Amino acid sequence: MNASVLNSSVLVLNRYYQPVHVTSVKRAFSLLYQGIAKAIDQQYRLYEFEDWAALSAALERHMPSGVAWTEPTGGFVCWLTLPEEVDTLALRPAAIAAGVAYVPGPPFHVGDGGRNSLRLSFSQLTEAELDTAVGRLAGALRAGVLI
Repeated sequence: MNASVLNSSVLVLNRYYQPVHVTSVKRAFSLLYQGIAKAIDQQYRLYEFEDWAALSAALERHMPSGVAWTEPTGGFVCWLTLPEEVDTLALRPAAIAAGVAYVPGPPFHVGDGGRNSLRLSFSQLTEAELDTAVGRLAGALRAGVLI
């Protein structure tokens, strides 16, 4: 077989088989990716639920009456609303001195809103660490505003 016939045969084979082959490979990778993405999403949601369950239990255990919080529908952030007289910007140094940090609410509000709200992230701590952190925050809150 000479080179032109060989090249012609290769081109013919590629023309007939490559689209099927490439499409099959793309489909296989697409299904594989979808399966991996679904598994990762399920694992993420499991971690998210476990972390939220730990934080929720700690909040129930430690927070004084008059403190409310959101239940996240996704992600690793929870908002606390403290009694109206509590200023989370003023409370923050006491919380940090107690060994716990949070993000005060005012930067997330327009005008003067959010002074009594704070944002907690709960993605990096173990269940025991979350319990300790919430206990410290509740202690700083009680000491700072006597509720």
